Amino acid sequence: SFGILAIYESFFISLDTFNYYTDYLNAQSWAGEKIWELQNQLMQNDAIITEEDQGLFLIVNKKFNWNTRVERIDEENGVYRLNIYLFWKEGSKDKHIYRVAYAIRQLEEES
Repeated sequence: SFGILAIYESFFISLDTFNYYTDYLNAQSWAGEKIWELQNQLMQNDAIITEEDQGLFLIVNKKFNWNTRVERIDEENGVYRLNIYLFWKEGSKDKHIYRVAYAIRQLEEES
């Protein structure tokens, strides 16, 4: 019975690890899309709205909360720091991802 218990325990640990990395990859993918969205906003509008934004999204009935904060680092050159924070529940544990990216406004070349 101890052998069967050890096998079941290792199976459940493996299943929890698989679920965590599935959620982690989904959250990373979403964060990458959000960074792309903010960079695209910078290219189209020559600026990013520098305020905090937050929300919730669902992937396969799992709730992911997110928070973004955009900081203007260099006014003259249009350099922005993009902070993205994602968090979710994995069983009774709180999981989170924090990503930082930088965006630079491309200056038009004069002919």
